[in-house]
Amino acid sequence: QEQGDGDKTLPWLPNDEMVTRANSERAGSAQCMYLLNQVAIFKKLNGEDVSELPYAVRPYQIERAELNLDGTWDFIALIYQAQLFEKLNGGSPTVKDFPTTDKMKEWAAGNRKGACSARKALNEQAMIQRVGGSEPAQLPYGLEDVLRGRAGMNIDGTWDFQAIINQEAMWKKLQ
Repeated sequence: QEQGDGDKTLPWLPNDEMVTRANSERAGSAQCMYLLNQVAIFKKLNGEDVSELPYAVRPYQIERAELNLDGTWDFIALIYQAQLFEKLNGGSPTVKDFPTTDKMKEWAAGNRKGACSARKALNEQAMIQRVGGSEPAQLPYGLEDVLRGRAGMNIDGTWDFQAIINQEAMWKKLQ
């Protein structure tokens, strides 16, 4: 069940399990870091003073973002998220394409496992562009109703489903 109204609070808020996972090196930690950072960025979009993200991108995540491994797109999403935050704070980060960008776009268009990780990263890139005042006019990837219904289940992909629902709320703040 979504918790926030999408205006003052994000639709999906992290729970204690996500904080524990974000502070670990276990699989899924990057997804949880991302959701926790979304809360901070949403506060910033609502005019609150937020000077830093709770989770900085870790050096090994930057290294792995260049590779085609499990988790790569979650790391890319985290990197783009940090750049979005920098942009919201008046900076001008260099948003780069990664070696897997083409594959990420191909994957995002399908329904395979990992599609929502790819969509999340590409949406984050679009948000950076949006803050810069350029297109796209809409968030590239929303979430299908069938996946929306799975966001509250504790299954593979749940955290990515929640992240994309949150991105939809954040996009409205960027208009």
